[in-house]
Amino acid sequence: MDQAEKDASLRALLENVDLYKVGHHGSRNGTPISLYKMWADPAGTRPFVSMMSTKADVHGVSEAGAVPRSTLVKALRDLSDLLSTDNDAADWIEVQASLPGGEYEVKHGPSR
Repeated sequence: MDQAEKDASLRALLENVDLYKVGHHGSRNGTPISLYKMWADPAGTRPFVSMMSTKADVHGVSEAGAVPRSTLVKALRDLSDLLSTDNDAADWIEVQASLPGGEYEVKHGPSR
């Protein structure tokens, strides 16, 4: 299999993702724009959940260096049901799903 075939195979797998764990507290390079665009559903008919482990005002001291990046958070809220330890005031979040694209259950850990 050549590189183009590998890329096409990987893209086909990524197109079907319905649960996305945001990388490294929503770091500035953790979610490529091309990945976000691939998952975008203007009609809003595709079920999609994203998860992010972070706390406000912990990483970075200015908007220019803050993590998570506010534009990423907004984009993920627009795209998906965003579950975040910051939004939900929890130390951890667990998501259990029985089938791809199916129902899921969210459990929130205690807040400190």
